[in-house]
Order: sequence, then C-alpha cells, then structure tokens
Amino acid sequence: MRNLFASFASMALFVGALGFAACSDDDNTSTDPGEGGENTKPEVSVVVTPGATTASSVSFTVAPQNADKCAYVCLKNVEGIELPDAVSVMAEGRQLEKVETQLVEVKELEAEAEYVVLAAASAGENAPVLSEPITLTTEKVNQGTTMEVTLAEGERTESTLSFTVTTANAAECRYRYFKKTEDFVLPDKYDIFATGDKVETSSPQEILLENLDDDTTYVIVAVVEAADSYDKEMSEPLEMTTLKRDKPENVDQQHFTEGELQVYSGGNNFYVKLTNDAYTVVLDLYDDYAKEKAPVIPAHEYSYLKGYHSNEPWVMASTSSVTAVSGAAFEIEKGSVNVGFADGAYTIVGSLISQDNKQLDIDYKGSLAFPVKLNSGKIEKSEKGYLAAFTGENLYGLNLEFITDKIAAGTYSFDNGTLGGNSALICGTTEYAVKAGSVELSLPSETNYVIKGELTTAEGYPLSLDVSIYGVTQPEEPGDAIVFTSISQAYAEADATGWAINYSVEFENDEWQAAFEFCNDGGTGSQIPAYKYLYSSYVESGTGCVTQYRIVNKKTSETLTLDEGSVTVAYADGVYDIDFDLMQTNGQHFKASYDGPIELDDYTSMGGGGYAR
Repeated sequence: MRNLFASFASMALFVGALGFAACSDDDNTSTDPGEGGENTKPEVSVVVTPGATTASSVSFTVAPQNADKCAYVCLKNVEGIELPDAVSVMAEGRQLEKVETQLVEVKELEAEAEYVVLAAASAGENAPVLSEPITLTTEKVNQGTTMEVTLAEGERTESTLSFTVTTANAAECRYRYFKKTEDFVLPDKYDIFATGDKVETSSPQEILLENLDDDTTYVIVAVVEAADSYDKEMSEPLEMTTLKRDKPENVDQQHFTEGELQVYSGGNNFYVKLTNDAYTVVLDLYDDYAKEKAPVIPAHEYSYLKGYHSNEPWVMASTSSVTAVSGAAFEIEKGSVNVGFADGAYTIVGSLISQDNKQLDIDYKGSLAFPVKLNSGKIEKSEKGYLAAFTGENLYGLNLEFITDKIAAGTYSFDNGTLGGNSALICGTTEYAVKAGSVELSLPSETNYVIKGELTTAEGYPLSLDVSIYGVTQPEEPGDAIVFTSISQAYAEADATGWAINYSVEFENDEWQAAFEFCNDGGTGSQIPAYKYLYSSYVESGTGCVTQYRIVNKKTSETLTLDEGSVTVAYADGVYDIDFDLMQTNGQHFKASYDGPIELDDYTSMGGGGYAR
C-alpha cells in the first residue's frame, strides 16, 4: 500500500493511552478494648461563661469538650424571644475556627441592652449538644452625645445658606442637606453618617452651602458618634429657604420644531439637539440609572447650576449650550428641563437662565431622530432572504432582514413585507426588535451599502438612518456540490494505540482528488462505521474525527486548506452515502458527496501504524 498523505505535513495525531492505578483495601481495623473492657466514647459538652462588657460589646468564654465542631450565637434578649435548639445553633451560628476553649468578643452592640449567648458542640455525625444560656448586659454610655444646629443671622442669599454646627461630647460629626420636595423622605442617621460631609467637633463650625436654587427650601441634618461606642445621635432637621431671585429682565418663549438624540458614555449620557428658526439648544443630560442602553431619555427633571457639582442622579451637564441665530450670547447660569416620553414622542419643557439674567423657555413635542451610525457589515442568508448585520459606533448596531431573493437597490419596508421580523437595534447585549418603517438602499458597488430611512422599534423608539457603509461582507452563494464518482484506493489499519482503526479513502472525479482518513474505535477492517466525523484545525483529533486530509484540484493543482466542519458517513446494503460539509480557512465552503461502494484493504492485523503522517 502507499501513503495517501505522504506529501503533506501531519494535520493531527490521535494518541491514546491506558492508565493503571494500584490500590489497597482501607484499614478498617479497630483497637481491642482489652479483656473485660468496653468501646466507650467520651461525652461531648460545651460551657459558656460570662466575661467583660462595654457599652458596645460583650465577651464570654466558650469551652467545648471532646468535640470537633462548635458554634455560638449572641442574640438580643427581647420580649417573647425563642431560643434556638442545638441543631439551629450549629447551622446558623458563628463557627469556632479552632475547637478549643477561647474568649469571644462580640462588638457593635446596642448600649444598655441585654443579650443571650448560647453555644452548641458535636463530634462526628452525632447530634450536637447545647450549653446553658447566659445573659450579658452592655454598659451605659458614659459619654453623652448631643447636637445643635443653628442658622447664623444674615447668611441667606439667592444661592447660599449658612448654618452653625455645635457638638458636645462627640468624637465625629457629619452633615448632609437635601432639597425639600413633596415626596422627600429623610434618610436615617446611619445613612447620613455614612454619606455625609465631615465636621470638626472641637468647636462650633460655620458651614456655607453654595450654588443653591433660589426660593427653594433645603433640609439640613447632622449626626454625631460617641468616642467609646458606635451609638449615633441625629439633630433635629433644620429647614432653610434661599432668597427669591429677581425675575429675569426678559423672557423668550420658544417652541422648537426639530430634534435629534445621541447616546454615549455607556448609555447614561443623552445628547439632545433642538432647533428652530431662532435658536439651537444642546441639552447634555445624564441619568445615573439608565442601565438598559435603550435609545430613549428616561423621564425626569434634569437641572443645572453653573459651578456646582450635583449629587443628584439626574443632571444637566455643563456642556449644554444655547446658540442664537442672531449671534447674541447666551451663557447658561442655571436651568432645568422636564422630559417625558410616550407613544414614540417626547415632551421637553423647561427654562434656562443666562448669566446676564435672561430667560429662555423651551417647549418641544415630537419624536427625536436617533441617528444610528454604522461603519461595517456582514450579509448572510436567512430563512426568508438575507440578514444584514451592521455594527456601529459607541453602543449600537443594526440588523436588517431583507425579504428578497437577491439584495438590490430599492425601497424596503415593513408595510410591503420586504423587511422582516429579524430586524433589530443592537444595544450592547440587548436587542430591540424593529417593527415599522422603511429604508432606501443604494449600492454604488457590491460592497458599498448606502442606507437612508426611518424605523421604529416595538417600544416606539424612533431610529434615523443616513449612512454609507464600505466593505460589507457578502454571503457566499451556494454552488453545485462536488460529486465524487470513484475510489482510487481505500484501506483500514490499526492506529498507533492499537485500540482504534484508521480508514483511509481517496475519492476522485474528473476535476478533484481528495484523500480522507477517518478514525473510529467501534468498527472492523472491512467497513467504515456510519458516523458524523468532525474536523477542526485547532483541536487535537482522535476517534470520531477526520484525522488527515488532502484535497487537490487536478486541473489547477490548487490545494485546499480546511478550518472546520464534518463528514457524515451512512451505510446500507453495501452502499455508502458520504456527505462532506467543511469550511475552508478562506471562509468558503467545501461541499461534496460520494454515493457508492467502497472496498477496503484490511491491514488491521498488522498492528498499529505508529508513524506520523
């Protein structure tokens, strides 16, 4: 026999090995207790004894005996408390890392409160035992904590408020302030202390709040913490109202007729451009909770004050601007807009105040064009036509399903059924189905797609398209599959391990010659087992795989290089039906078939080949 693959480097090598492990019986012998003796196990027990206490902690000693597990709980003793049993303590309590007598301290407790301590211990799989409960009481706080917050006289303006924080017997103090609204709820003292600004406690401190809204009420609150405990006390809320600003010298009310929306920075920033005959207004809005990456502005009030960094989750950024067609300057000092969205249309209403105290009222109702910017694409066959997957800038991409036998220039729409249901706006990992609209497609070249049109998602989000995309990857149109008509030679031999068989077959027709080696550990030397044999250029092959191949065009001497795919072998009544479905490294398919008998030379009795092909 001759080696069908001798002129080519080895594509894969199947290597099998058997592993053997020696083992011995477990030693299950037990010690003879001796004459007259008994096999007795030591009794498990656990004792808890009280230790020192402070205003915020208790300590106690846990002493387990003859145990390999131990846990404890420290529970506030309230009226009607039901103490847990031993099983519950073991399951839910704090486990001792070392099961031995040790001192335990539990911190961050409430002052002047009573706590019950229990422990449980066990050995092996035996049921745990429970200690007697002990009761410990935290101490009274020796150091008092009080808070005073007062308003310094005369320190109220249109944009500032001042107040004085006075503390007594406090180690640390923090404050926060909030704009009072109808639905305002004051956070608890723990949240205030965790998020507030720090204040010096050695003497009364005057605090100045700046860049506030005029004629607006604010709620100010402070929290102190004692030096020797975690106890906290909160001041009485202080309400203060800024002075009312003089009315703007003139108010310009403008209705805007055109609008455009862009989304950037991870889907949290919304760039809105409104235009009419007199102004172009840019609103740069930020929503901290806009995590869906949807092309729609969340409905909120967005506000801006020059020089002030807001902690609110919805703000208008300093990059917002007003440009007058007349050339008149309008530098935004402050302002806010309310945004609403329903049935695919926006309502944007608000006011902007300039640095020279002029007011521009904004009123816009209608859709905002959302231009989807696309820069590459790939066309693939779909069940009903073609699916064009375009990728874009920032977050977005667009899938358009063209229902047609061949993509050509023209108008495609949902109304006439030429745009399909697989069309979707891609927002990161989220898809929004496109359900309405139409596009005009121009094809300056086979790979240059010019698309213009308006589309709408199922949620009512409007999309605008005006793009030219170059280098669009075209689908491979299916051609006639290669039909092999004869077998040049075929043989079976044991593989290098001796546990599987390699079947080598050379297929031919007038134009092509293709040699394939199939590996299978369940066949004989006279018949190739029916199986779907896989091939991958980047995975080591073995049984159940195509382990070698060679494909040559006899007319051009072109040699094909495969990437991945499969060869399906079927067999019935002495006839093979073999289907080749493989992908080349250049992205083209190799599809072929053979239908007929194959007579194998059986060399399996000669042992494993053991050589690299």
